[in-house]
Amino acid sequence: MKQNIDATAVLQNLLDDGIISLEDIADRQAYMTKREVLRVHHTPITSRADGRLLTKVKDYTGKWKQISAKTEKELFQKLSQHYATDIPTLADIYQKWMIHRRDNTAVKAKTLQEYSNNWKKFFADTPLSTTPITHIKPVMVLRHFQRLTKNREYSQKRISNAKSLINGVMAYAVEEGIIEHNPVLEINFRQLPYKPVENQNNVFSVEDVITLLNYLKNIKGEPYALAIQLDFNLLIRVGELKALQWSDVDWNNNTIYIHTQALIEREMNDDLSFGHRSTVVSSRMKGNTAHGYRIQPLTPEAVRILRKAQELNPFGQYIFMPDNRIMTTDSFNRRLKKYCSEAGIEYRSSHKIRFFAASAAFDGENLATVSKLMGHANTETTMHYLRDITKGTDDVNTMSRLGLENTLRRYPSHRIG
Repeated sequence: MKQNIDATAVLQNLLDDGIISLEDIADRQAYMTKREVLRVHHTPITSRADGRLLTKVKDYTGKWKQISAKTEKELFQKLSQHYATDIPTLADIYQKWMIHRRDNTAVKAKTLQEYSNNWKKFFADTPLSTTPITHIKPVMVLRHFQRLTKNREYSQKRISNAKSLINGVMAYAVEEGIIEHNPVLEINFRQLPYKPVENQNNVFSVEDVITLLNYLKNIKGEPYALAIQLDFNLLIRVGELKALQWSDVDWNNNTIYIHTQALIEREMNDDLSFGHRSTVVSSRMKGNTAHGYRIQPLTPEAVRILRKAQELNPFGQYIFMPDNRIMTTDSFNRRLKKYCSEAGIEYRSSHKIRFFAASAAFDGENLATVSKLMGHANTETTMHYLRDITKGTDDVNTMSRLGLENTLRRYPSHRIG
C-alpha cells in the first residue's frame, strides 16, 4: 500500500540524527547547480596564477562579459545567477524579432498581424515561451507541437504557420549570437497528426456559380454586384480587384494590367499592439516577385461588366468605389454573403472565387499559362487552386473559358434563368 511521505519531515529527521549536515545539503545544491550550468555554459574556465577562476558569458545582446571567482563553488553560483536572470526567454526573443522585422525588413503590416495572432494562439503563456532560449532543445519544441496536434484540432497549414513563426524567432536568435543552433531545424514535422481537410468540397460549384451570376446580372446600379461578377471573370486576388483603376484597362486590345493591390494596414507599435486599420494601395505584389505584374485578356463578359461599372463610376480613381471610397475585403465578403443567401446558395469567401476561376480556366494542358495569369512564381502554387479539373494554351484561349456564357457552353444542361 502506498503511503504519503513528508519529504520535509524526513529531511529534518536526517539532520536531527546527524546522518547529513547543512553543509552536505549546500554541497549537494552546489553540485546540482554546477551540473545545470554546464548544460548551457560551453566557454572554457581558466585559472590565473593566483588561483582565481575566470570565464566569459554572453548577455542577451550578444556582448561578452567576464565572470571571476575565488572558488569553483562561487563561480558556478555566479554563472547560475547569470543564466537565471540574463538569458532571455523565447517570449523575449519573439518581441525583439517582431521589432526587427518591422524596422529592418520589407514585411507587410498584415504579416506582422498574422505573426501576432499565431503567437497568441500557439505559444503565448506556454511553458515553452517562458523557457530561457538557450535551454530549448529540439525535443522540447517537438513535445510542444505534439501537444498541439494530438487531437487533430489543427490543419497542416495552421501548424505550418506556427512552425514558420518559431523558426523565424530561433533563426533570429542564431543571427544575434544568442544561441548557436536553431533547434527547429532538427524536427520532422511530417510525423505530426493533422486535422484532415476536404478541399475539394470547399469551393463554389458550377451550379452555384451559374445561379449566383444569373442573380447578380439582374441587380442594377450596384458596384458590389458588378465587382463580384468581374472577379469570376479574372484570375486575380481580391486585393488586386479592389485596386483596379480605369487607366489599367486597354479598351482597344481588351486587356487589363494588374500591377497594384489594396492592403489593410495596421501599424505595429513598440509594445506589439496594432493601431487602427487603414487601406493602402501598394505596387508591391504578393510574394514580392515580378510574376505579380501581368496583363490579362478580357472576356466579352468582362468587357460588358466593366462598361456597366463605367456607367456608375466614370471618373473615380478606382473602378469600384462604393460610397466614393475604395472597397474593403470585409465589405466585399459581406455583400457576397448577402447575395449568396438571396440567390439560395452556400456562401464561400472571395478567395474561393479565385479557386473557381483557376479551375474553370484550366483545360488539363495549360497549367503554365494559368499560373502566369494568376501571378504565381511556380506552378506548384497554382495546383493548390485547381478543383474539379475539366479537359489551346495561349492567354486569350485560357481567359475565354471564364464567365457565365462560356461556362454554360461547357455545361449545356444548365440554362440561364
